[in-house]
Amino acid sequence: MYAAQLQRGRMTKSQWRAQVSLLYKKGDRNLPSNYRPISLFHVDAKLGPKILAYRLGSALEALLYSDQYGFVPGRDICHAHLRFQALSQLFAGDHSPAGAVLLDFAKASDSVVWDALDMVLIRFGLQ
Repeated sequence: MYAAQLQRGRMTKSQWRAQVSLLYKKGDRNLPSNYRPISLFHVDAKLGPKILAYRLGSALEALLYSDQYGFVPGRDICHAHLRFQALSQLFAGDHSPAGAVLLDFAKASDSVVWDALDMVLIRFGLQ
């Protein structure tokens, strides 16, 4: 099914649809910022990208920075925290006057350079 979709370059209608719900976090229920949106997709919309990521696994790993923790098997956000702790201890131990570590915990979809992603997908024969 997914191979045919990749050849056609089209997904099914159910793969384009999502049920968006708002989950209350805490605080004033009248403030939109106190809700977190969550998108519930049909299982076939989630399975396709997972299969693709699995098949492109080693190639994806080579394309991503070593400090990219999402979408790489064996890497998790907790590794970013551990790396931060290790760097903090390193800076504290060498008596440097200053040290800086920049952490970006933003969701990947908020900061994707879509043109670059399109170029990579085209290079792999995906359009």
